[in-house]
Amino acid sequence: MAGLDFEKKLGKMSYSIEDYTPPYSQSKHDLKSSFQWNLLLARSDVLAAPVKAFRHAPMNDCWQNIIVGMKVEVENRDTDHSGVFSNSFWVASVLRISGYYAHLRYEGFGQDGTKDFWMSLCSDRVHPVGWCATKGKPLIPPKSIQTKHTDWKDFLVKRLTGARTLPSNFYCKVMESVSSIFRIGMKLELVDKMRICQVRVATIKEITGRRLYLQYDEVDHDDNVFWCHEESPLIHPVGWARRVGHQVVANQDYFDRCAMDNLLTTDCTPDMFPEYRQAHMTNLLPGMKLEAVDPLNLATICVATVMKVLRHGYIMIRIDGYENDATGSDWFCYHASSPLIFPAGFCERNKIDLKPPTGWEEKFTWYEYLKDTSSKAAPIELFCPRDPVEHDFERGMKVEAADQMDPKLICVGTISRTVGRLLKVHFDGWEDDYDQWMDCESVDIYPVGWGELVGHKLEGPRQAVPLKKEKKKPVGKRGKKRAHGNGPASPGSGLSQNSNGKKKSLESPVPSVTSSPPEMAEKIVTSRPESTTPPPPVLEPETGSSKNLDDLRVIPRLVDTDGHTAVPRGTRDENLDPGSWSCDDVAQFLEINEIKCDPLVEAIIEQKVDGQKFLSLKQADLMKLANNKFGPVLKVENLLALLKARMNPAQARFLSTIHKSS
Repeated sequence: MAGLDFEKKLGKMSYSIEDYTPPYSQSKHDLKSSFQWNLLLARSDVLAAPVKAFRHAPMNDCWQNIIVGMKVEVENRDTDHSGVFSNSFWVASVLRISGYYAHLRYEGFGQDGTKDFWMSLCSDRVHPVGWCATKGKPLIPPKSIQTKHTDWKDFLVKRLTGARTLPSNFYCKVMESVSSIFRIGMKLELVDKMRICQVRVATIKEITGRRLYLQYDEVDHDDNVFWCHEESPLIHPVGWARRVGHQVVANQDYFDRCAMDNLLTTDCTPDMFPEYRQAHMTNLLPGMKLEAVDPLNLATICVATVMKVLRHGYIMIRIDGYENDATGSDWFCYHASSPLIFPAGFCERNKIDLKPPTGWEEKFTWYEYLKDTSSKAAPIELFCPRDPVEHDFERGMKVEAADQMDPKLICVGTISRTVGRLLKVHFDGWEDDYDQWMDCESVDIYPVGWGELVGHKLEGPRQAVPLKKEKKKPVGKRGKKRAHGNGPASPGSGLSQNSNGKKKSLESPVPSVTSSPPEMAEKIVTSRPESTTPPPPVLEPETGSSKNLDDLRVIPRLVDTDGHTAVPRGTRDENLDPGSWSCDDVAQFLEINEIKCDPLVEAIIEQKVDGQKFLSLKQADLMKLANNKFGPVLKVENLLALLKARMNPAQARFLSTIHKSS
């Protein structure tokens, strides 16, 4: 077909396409070891939760315009990788959408899926039809089907006429949807992860995909940083604690300027945070009982007590059953409208296991418990204003979720249960003990592909069996495994308020490809120099256990100076026998794993805890040793989990028999 005829048939493009720099390009995260979804999404039994299910997710309000059957221009991977056409493109169709990813097939392959691939539609490798023409890029038919048609120009005209492609403002909307109203250097009030009954002043150090990397002010210990979403209920504007009557740790200058309402330009203000719906608090009194997600163990819903009623709808609750702390260090602040607190009897009605207080495990009933404790249940009116929410989450759907026990980690997860608006998120490869109850509007769960979109590292599922080194080429590389409890708790999340961020819908619906510039026809190449396709790149294998005896250490280092896991999860050490450690060995183990000069360590040394006793310590034992300080307990619990996972199988079996008999 002559160029002139082709021009008449396709006409002119009606919109321009700008250069696109994706959000992840500016990321400070190490994305080389981030988990890749490709192989998992290729399985027919894997279903990703739809983007529209996440009210806070980028492109949530307009992703419904991204549909199966639309056409895009992508890199041609099925071509010679050398010569003048080494960097070429071709048109592909969207066959399936999973989160932000699309299952793509090059035009011309028909029902042949041998060259199919998955790619994020928000990456800089996917373009609207017509992009190549505007950028002077060649469109080359894939090598496997080059001889299938004699006139590829006519073929594309027929395939593209009436088809739909990405809107011209698509990438602008991507950028707008990940922009934050917060700025680096701003100050706010953040829950104290080392003492959850209070808040501290913190400074925003980094922003990734509307998640804030925060550093506590005037805190001199190494573990003084925290991650959370900008709509998290764990952060508040400057002066919030004073307004609601909450405990805050700050210097005198901060108290003075809050009292005078003298805000600085770097102070976060109330209009930057969600506005919570007010609940009926008239008859709510301290001492009343309810059910609540345990802020320090999000896999459980427990019996709880209202300890204090603050102003503006906030309450302090305490999980019944913990050893009493006269200082109130284990009180936690929930807003009365929080979807993570429930009326007495909620778990029984919804067939959820309620964790009763210590001593009531075999005989708990609300009637008997209220009678025995001479207390009353919180009035049902407190929970009535909640509007029913119809969500799109289903059991078995895949998500990316923040590990709230170590909130710097975003991990591969699965919705394991739905109860009304309540979701239970299971972290793939991990025991159910690490599950987390979340609200369907929680800002700590994200669509599949969110991490790649914004540039946040994604932790892959834990391998059930450690991979062995083999001579054949590996099929892929996984990121570091999830290190549960490797850091203090990030209690509670996921309120149901509307987002404060302004989101706009696309300026126009997904356009049809009813016209294209004539230059596109001239860029279609039907022949190219012959060359040998080089072999695919060799990916790095999973790190396995070292067989070099010189590398084996009796006292292992399991975490680095930042508290990150220093060895791959699942790695076994046949020579590791912590059951034979002396008290000094235990102390050395804690010291080289960055737990030093801590009252818990001192207590372990003073009470002469040897290796066998150390391995048998439970949370209640650690709490007593640490004088009910949660931070050190969580650190040691994580080290114990890492140590037990690395022990040789015989030792592990022996340890399990000890726990069964105790």
